Amino acid sequence: MSGCAERPANHPSFQQERLFWLPAYASIHRVGDRGLALPVLGLLLDSTMHRLSSYQALRQYRVVSFLILMMFLTLPVAAAFLVYGVIAKDVDLMRIAARILGLGLFLKVVTYIMSGRLKCPLCMGAPLRKLGCTKHRTAERLLGSYTAEVAVSVLFKDKFRCPYCGERTAMEVRERRRPGGES
Repeated sequence: MSGCAERPANHPSFQQERLFWLPAYASIHRVGDRGLALPVLGLLLDSTMHRLSSYQALRQYRVVSFLILMMFLTLPVAAAFLVYGVIAKDVDLMRIAARILGLGLFLKVVTYIMSGRLKCPLCMGAPLRKLGCTKHRTAERLLGSYTAEVAVSVLFKDKFRCPYCGERTAMEVRERRRPGGES
């Protein structure tokens, strides 16, 4: 027998659209756009998204996402300069291509170091770093990269989906509750 007891359809707390049953004393109320609350049980079920823990983490997500996009852009730009330099037999253009590739390598090292600190609020994985972990079935790619998809989502959508746990995170700082009082 499972831990969840099955209730008949005529039970007072059973509702067809829910996948779970609640005791009759636990009523569910909508709390603005923040989610659902079970006031008797003292629970808040946030149905929207997870949020980041600090403004510093928010800034770091945005900075690292910008650096990752710049890193992805350096390769095609350097390739264009290199091809044009070879065709035109211009050594200066080939040097520019080498410098752009060096910049891309530098950005790779910097983003690798900085992205290790950024964690998903739920699974504590690093969504902006390529790990050897199995990806969630809802993880999406952009140009073959999960990292690029997260970076674009952070910068342009103001939210991202963790490629490891699949949960959505808003680029907002969560409200802190003060002990012993109202928030």
